Amino acid sequence: NPLLLGIYAGLACAILFLLKFTLLTVPIGIGLYLLLQIKDGRKFPRKYIVGITTGFAIIVGAYVLYLIGTDSWIRFTESLAWLKQYADTDPLFSMHTIIERYFKQFPMLAIYPFGLSSIVIAAIGVILYFKDHLRPVSSEEKKKDSPLLHLFLQLSLALVAVLYERKFFPYHFARSYWAFVPFVALGLR
Repeated sequence: NPLLLGIYAGLACAILFLLKFTLLTVPIGIGLYLLLQIKDGRKFPRKYIVGITTGFAIIVGAYVLYLIGTDSWIRFTESLAWLKQYADTDPLFSMHTIIERYFKQFPMLAIYPFGLSSIVIAAIGVILYFKDHLRPVSSEEKKKDSPLLHLFLQLSLALVAVLYERKFFPYHFARSYWAFVPFVALGLR
């Protein structure tokens, strides 16, 4: 049942979002994947989207009601202000941030949690997937499309979230392991 599957996915996405706000990339990745599927000639999954929205709203709504009911809303908004101030220590698009953080520190510090050999093997996996994915295929083959496109979107969005945070500790990168590992497996295969 697409509605029930959507509700489960929405509940899971809301839990991830409440664990860490940058994990909002997961439902965004799902939305992008569904849009790409629609452009590819598939039906619009209305029931699934209603389900995922409902599941997300149930958990986030319950959390907001909990904060209001326990008089924790003010502390919660204060913590958000602190997070914004913490994130603004390096301006997002200053030349210093772009050169030092994005082009020097990000790739260098990504090697520690992933390992250089894993990054190279995953890059081979990504190349192999897109080489196979971009070849002309029949409409029957499109129906059997691999979920690796969804994983690639999730991996890309997770790494963009790491770039946005500009902290680059191993646990920041660890949020993308689940989408990274299948490409390592594909590269090894």
